[in-house]
Amino acid sequence: MNPPRNEKGEQMDLQRGSTVHIFIAAIVFYYILYRLAALWVAYIDPACGKVVNAVTSWMYGQAAPTRSGGPILGNGTHEKSKSVLPA
Repeated sequence: MNPPRNEKGEQMDLQRGSTVHIFIAAIVFYYILYRLAALWVAYIDPACGKVVNAVTSWMYGQAAPTRSGGPILGNGTHEKSKSVLPA
């Protein structure tokens, strides 16, 4: 990765890529960006939401909710807990 030099040994400016190279680079950049955003929303946001809910419950002095199953497994009784995340 040696940059090009002229006859005097001075470093020359890099050449700009062609239109096709720029177009391909933009497509690859946005593909990676949107894939990472989708992975963030799928895996990181739920974990952050759980942490925020746990800290909020702890700060307001509420006991941590215990999981007793969903509405079907809990004989139709399901307590709605306050959550920071939208339903």
